[in-house]
Amino acid sequence: MNLASKLKQCRTMQHLTQADVASILHVSRKTISGWENNRSYPDLNSLVELSNIYKVPIDDLLRDERLLEHYGEQQKSNARILRISKLCFVLNFLFFLLGYVEFFRLFGIHTLFIPILSLINVIILFSHYPYWEKFTHRLHILAAILVFIIFFTINTALNIVDPYFSEYFSTLDPNTIAGLAIGRIILIAIISINGTSILFFNPFNHASESSLH
Repeated sequence: MNLASKLKQCRTMQHLTQADVASILHVSRKTISGWENNRSYPDLNSLVELSNIYKVPIDDLLRDERLLEHYGEQQKSNARILRISKLCFVLNFLFFLLGYVEFFRLFGIHTLFIPILSLINVIILFSHYPYWEKFTHRLHILAAILVFIIFFTINTALNIVDPYFSEYFSTLDPNTIAGLAIGRIILIAIISINGTSILFFNPFNHASESSLH
């Protein structure tokens, strides 16, 4: 008997509906239906919870070669995702520093590649970050927003001490100044996102935790 049939049989024996199980697991009824119709598989944490709900040993549910193969592939995929997120997080430090090199035109460096590559890197980091469940807590979200606002405010204030920026405002025409200001705001936003992601999107903090969901 495959996993889908086992899950349906176990649920029926416990006199539970798909809606009942969905409510306990905090998932949609469609998700439960997908598991019972062999369209998808529950993750390992959900499988453990199902074994508790149905009062059956998890080993009995796992006796399905296709299921074991699925979890093996899922584990490899999760490991690859974690490696990518760690690499992007390390690169994020570099781009955070390079953002200020571009901001102050240090060593005469001025190139669009820094903000563009920085933005691409942070997008990849966000898309591969495996611990988004932290952001189900409202306080965590508010803290991240607050830190971004602080970074943005500080970086905006730094324009005051930037001699290049002050000089541009006194010598350039209004249209050029407007374009410069927009570019500056975008750069400040990218640097602020980088700083916030360093504090809130660190995959190394979870390296010792259990396997990914």
